[in-house]
Amino acid sequence: LGNGWWSTLDTIGTIEIGGVRVAPGSYFVGLARAADGTFSLLLFDSRKAMQLRLLPYTTALYRGEAKPDFTAPLTFGKGVLAASVPKLEIELTNVPTDRGAGRLAIRWGKHELAAPVKLELAEDGDATAGKK
Repeated sequence: LGNGWWSTLDTIGTIEIGGVRVAPGSYFVGLARAADGTFSLLLFDSRKAMQLRLLPYTTALYRGEAKPDFTAPLTFGKGVLAASVPKLEIELTNVPTDRGAGRLAIRWGKHELAAPVKLELAEDGDATAGKK
């Protein structure tokens, strides 16, 4: 994703993307397309990736030597957008009727990759949630 550097995802709580639970942390984000045409969102622990000097254009990625920490399935909608998107955009939206639910969308041209997202939220009014 992007041009020349990693896109990032930072989370302080556990999230679920496309049914895959992702631990809190900082991640570099990539995409993979399998031989059967299916897409996946790749999340690389940013700290480990930096220590390995793993960059988006690193040959190890293309040879399959670098493995993501999390791989989440994405649904590909070819030509589903009414208007063409001039630049790649990534959007995370909420579901108004479900406070912990959302949707991740990656769009370019008239195409979209998407996955449902669920956030693990602390109980309302619990000021000690997440503290030890």
